[in-house]
Amino acid sequence: MVEVVESKEQLQHLARDGALRGNTYRDVQAAGLRVPAGDFQGATFERCTLGGADLGGADFSRVTLTRVDLRRAQLTDALVVRATCADSDLTELGLAGATLDGVEWQRVQAANLDLSRARLTGCRFMALRVARRGS
Repeated sequence: MVEVVESKEQLQHLARDGALRGNTYRDVQAAGLRVPAGDFQGATFERCTLGGADLGGADFSRVTLTRVDLRRAQLTDALVVRATCADSDLTELGLAGATLDGVEWQRVQAANLDLSRARLTGCRFMALRVARRGS
């Protein structure tokens, strides 16, 4: 069943039940969250704070991120296929070993990304900001 999730506790409960797919995560404040290998396929994240989260090995296929803070989060070895991200902060996001295919980012802060061993194909990055102010 698709749900609108509005708290870290609710998200953690869904993770325990393996029911993360397709939900809308709205205004969730979950800095430091740990959901290894979470299946978020088809989910929508709106105005969420997930800074420092460990989402390594996650499936972010067809995920939509709008106004999301993923600063210093880890998506190591994640699968990110046909996902979109707009008006978000991905500064120092760890994507080491991740697969990004058909990804589209618009108006995203993306300084100091870790893309080591990542595989990128068919990605579009528009109005991407990759340098910090004063750099």
